[in-house]
Amino acid sequence: MTRASTPPAHRPHVAHLVNSFLPVTQNWVYNQIAFNKECDHTVLCQRRENAAAFPWDDVHVLHPVENAGARVRMLVEHVLARYPQRQFRAAVTRAHAGVLHGHLASESVRNLGLARFTGLPLVTTFYGVDGNKLWRRPWWKRRYARLFRTGAAFMAEGEHMASCIRAMGCPAAKLHVVRLGVDLDGLPTVRREPQDPAIRVMFVGLSREKKGPLDAAAAFGRVAFQLPKLELHVIGDGCYREGVEQLVRFGGVRDRTVFHGMLSVDKYREVLGQCHICLAPSVTARDGDTEGGAPVTVIEAMACGMPIVGTTHCDIPNIAPHGTCGLLCEERDVSALAANLRTLAGDATLRARMGEAARQRARSEHDIRTQVRKITEVYRSVSGLSQREDA
Repeated sequence: MTRASTPPAHRPHVAHLVNSFLPVTQNWVYNQIAFNKECDHTVLCQRRENAAAFPWDDVHVLHPVENAGARVRMLVEHVLARYPQRQFRAAVTRAHAGVLHGHLASESVRNLGLARFTGLPLVTTFYGVDGNKLWRRPWWKRRYARLFRTGAAFMAEGEHMASCIRAMGCPAAKLHVVRLGVDLDGLPTVRREPQDPAIRVMFVGLSREKKGPLDAAAAFGRVAFQLPKLELHVIGDGCYREGVEQLVRFGGVRDRTVFHGMLSVDKYREVLGQCHICLAPSVTARDGDTEGGAPVTVIEAMACGMPIVGTTHCDIPNIAPHGTCGLLCEERDVSALAANLRTLAGDATLRARMGEAARQRARSEHDIRTQVRKITEVYRSVSGLSQREDA
C-alpha cells in the first residue's frame, strides 16, 4: 500500500468519486463541492455531462469520448464494480489529495483499489438506490462488507437511512448523519398573488417507480374535479410519462396537467417559484428501490415555502413532519393522498401556515453552507486534520 502524497496540513484536498459529472438531477453533489471553500477539490468520474451547468476545472474523466467502445468499457466496469486505476492514481498524486469521497456506495466500491493503493481514507455518502436495492443482491452484500471494513467514514442524510446502513453492517462509530444541503440563496420564494386563482401542484419523478408517479396522477385526478383551479406541473421525463398521461386523460384533467420535461437548473427554479404544493408520494419499489432518505426536491420545495403532500416513506417524515410542514399518509394509499391534497389545496390559510413552517425548517436544517462545514469535519476527522491546524 502506497500513500499517494502528503496533503498540506492546513487544508483538506478531497478527490470526489462519481459515475458521471454531472446529471442535472444530482446538483446536490455539485453544491457540496462548489460551496465548500474550506477544502480543495478534484473530481474523478467515468464520464462527463452538463459541463456548462456544472463548471469545474479539476475533473478527470475515464472516457472523455463516448463512442461504442467506451460504452462497452463502461458497462464492463459497472458489471465488475471496478474502475481502471492508473489515470485516477496519477490525478490523486498530482493533486496531493488527502481524502477520497465516494458519492454513492457503488462508486466507493468501484474505487476500493484506488483507496488501497493510495492509503487514503475513503468517505462514502449513501443517497438512495445504494441504501436498499443494491444490498439485496448477494454479490453487492459481499462488496458492501469489504467497503464497511475498508471505509473510514459513512454519511447518511437522515435517521432512517442511517438505521438501514447500520443494518447492512456498517459500524456505528463510522456513521454520521449529515443532511442534504441546498443553495437557499438560489431558490425563489413561492408567489401567492391574489389576482392569480390557480393552485399549482408540483411533482418531480417520471423515471422511477419509487417516486410514486402513478399515485400522484391518480390523487390529482380525484381532487381536480372538486377544485377547478387546481393544476399539476410535472417536471422531468421517463418511462412513467405515458402512464401518467393516460391517467390524467382518462380522468378528464389532461388540460390542467403541464408536462415541463427535463429542465435546466434555472428553468426548474422558475417553476418552483410558481407552484404552491409539492406532491411527493414516494414508495418502496417492487425491486426494493427507495429514496433512502428524502427527495432533494422536497427540501428545495420546502425552502421555497411549499407545504408537502407526501408519504411516510424513508426520511420524509423526519424532513417534513406531518401536521407541521405538510400532510403525510402511508405509501400507496391514494385515497388518503387525495384527501390530504384536497385539504391543503382547499385551505389557503393552512397552506400558507404549513408553507412558512416548511420554509423555516428547511432554512434552519438544510443550508448548504452549514452542511458542507459538517462534511468538512468528517474529512478532518478521518485525515487527522484539526481546526487548530487550519487556523
